[in-house]
Amino acid sequence: MKRRPWKPSVLFLIENSRRNETKQLFLGISFLLLGGLLYPLETDIKVAESENGTLVSLFLIDSPEHLVMDSLYKGTRSEIQFQIRFYRIKKGISGIFMDTLLEEIILIQEARMEEYNDQFIITHAGETRAYTREEDLLDSFMKLTDFPVPAEYLGVGIYILARIKLCTIKLLPPLTILNLFLPETRITTPWTRYALWEETGSEP
Repeated sequence: MKRRPWKPSVLFLIENSRRNETKQLFLGISFLLLGGLLYPLETDIKVAESENGTLVSLFLIDSPEHLVMDSLYKGTRSEIQFQIRFYRIKKGISGIFMDTLLEEIILIQEARMEEYNDQFIITHAGETRAYTREEDLLDSFMKLTDFPVPAEYLGVGIYILARIKLCTIKLLPPLTILNLFLPETRITTPWTRYALWEETGSEP
């Protein structure tokens, strides 16, 4: 007895089409939400000694400068956050779970363009700086230089975790809801660690 070839019914085709559409929609949303997280950027930490003590500088490796400039020329703002955490290593069994967080510092810079005088403006901690050249703006905006480390955090067993958050297009309320659909405008680097004891930064 020969089997008749199976032919899908109309209802089956409709249901299967709906499942495929749902799967494609899920994959599309996942791609959008993860797009900003997968941007290959890293934070570089430099530590130097000076007459004023120990200074920390943060740099964004392979920074997407063109995205920042596109945003400014379109009349929107860009924001960058420098996050620094100071930790003390816990020894013994308690250190298995988590080291002690001593302090977290977040420094924010905002950039915008003033078309009426062809100037770029950076705002930081209530202060403003003006630039006329793109190169000077980006050199000042995309990095944090010479941040003084508190003397009490220079002891043995204390280290830094640092990362940078870049928002190439900063939206103001109520438009902030649109950030959900613009993940590529928000970039966060992984945490980078640097030991503060000894100039070599070696483990204690």
